Amino acid sequence: YVVENPGEIFVLEDLKVIPDDGRVIYLEDTLVYLPDTPGIHGIVVTCHNVTERKKAEDALQRSEERHRTLFESSHDAIMLLTRDGFFDCNQATLDVFGFSTKEEFIARHPADVSPPEQPDGRNSFTTANELIGAAFREGSNLFDWVHQRLDGTVFPATVALSRLELDGEMALQATVRDITERNRV
Repeated sequence: YVVENPGEIFVLEDLKVIPDDGRVIYLEDTLVYLPDTPGIHGIVVTCHNVTERKKAEDALQRSEERHRTLFESSHDAIMLLTRDGFFDCNQATLDVFGFSTKEEFIARHPADVSPPEQPDGRNSFTTANELIGAAFREGSNLFDWVHQRLDGTVFPATVALSRLELDGEMALQATVRDITERNRV
């Protein structure tokens, strides 16, 4: 901070202090008075030590980055959904189903990425809703399914639905694995 007006009072939002013992202390809302007195560089009037909160925030950010990396680096399509539909997906989902953007994909119902009927004649929309409902009730659901890419090609898949809680709301993680090669073998 450059002192332009001696006698000025200013607030430092985030201040990192390293005392002689090498610890790192984070201060917030630090009120500093810069007197108009030669040789006096400043007087700290009040501050709040937020070191523990800052450590917790940094740990949370690192954890979120690790989980986002796992989510995005999977070769399986991973989607997050509520009873209202999809709200997030990884890049593999876009690649597997042929969509360009997450927004384009999450605007769809799970049955919209399936042919109208499954090979056994069941209606995909009705059956998808039943399987999703069962996963919400029971906590998980694992089944084989036939999906459809945006270009109309169909492919066999194994689908794993797992219930989880996000921000106090129940949701599902859906993992879709294209088993075309496995079936071919």
